[in-house]
Amino acid sequence: GKKEIDTSSYVVYEESVQEKLVFYDYLFEARAKDILINLDPYGDREYTKEEVQYLIKLCGFIEEEFQGEDVVKFAVQLKKFCQEALGEDKQLYALGD
Repeated sequence: GKKEIDTSSYVVYEESVQEKLVFYDYLFEARAKDILINLDPYGDREYTKEEVQYLIKLCGFIEEEFQGEDVVKFAVQLKKFCQEALGEDKQLYALGD
């Protein structure tokens, strides 16, 4: 059966934010592109615990390296979200449109 996914808490990955990150994709390693930068807007993805820990580091990097309120705000929100997911031992998903 299909797992019930709790969608009550989420972070919106705005197209404008993704476009900005894609524009600067040379700053990121291949792995970062795979799990966040080039995320398929229509696909779904399940993250492993280890990937969630990596996302936290990645968000820290984005916070430090990027200007622009929208991008920084997204990184801060996503980092907090990931930390909560780890703390509560919850599964993290990226859900497409």
